[in-house]
Amino acid sequence: MSDEPKEFDVRDERRMAETRWTAESLPKIEVVAAEVPPDLTSYVEKWAISCDVRRGDYYDKQNKEDRLAFHRAVAASEEALNRWIDTPPLKGAKLQFLSMMKAYGEVGCEIAYDERQARKPNPAHALDGGILFLVLHGTSLPRRQ
Repeated sequence: MSDEPKEFDVRDERRMAETRWTAESLPKIEVVAAEVPPDLTSYVEKWAISCDVRRGDYYDKQNKEDRLAFHRAVAASEEALNRWIDTPPLKGAKLQFLSMMKAYGEVGCEIAYDERQARKPNPAHALDGGILFLVLHGTSLPRRQ
C-alpha cells in the first residue's frame, strides 16, 4: 500500500504542511474593486477562501480580535450582501463573497458558542461556596470510603 494521501484523506497538521494545504500556500485572492463594496474589499481578500481545509487553517491562525472585527464589518452589511449575492448572475466577485460568507458564518458560530458559555452557570462556583461555608463553620467534608 502507498503512504501517499489521496485527495480527500484526512490529514494532520504535519501532512497538511507537507502537501501545502495551509493558509500560507493559498494563492492570492484577487478582487476587482469595482465589483465589490469598498469597505469589505480587504476582508474578501483575506477570508474568501473556498477550500474548507485552508480556510480552517487560516481561521486558526487569526487572533480572536481580528475574527471579531471581520464579523462586525460583515454583519453591518449582511442583509445588503445577501440581496446582492441572490441577484443573478452568480459569478465573479459574488462567488468570492459566498466563500467569505462561509467564514463569516463560522466566526458567528464561535461568537454564539462563547455567548452560551458565558450564560451557563459554572457548577464549580457553587461547590466553592459550599466548601467555604463548611470551612467557616468548622465542618469537614465526609470522607470517601
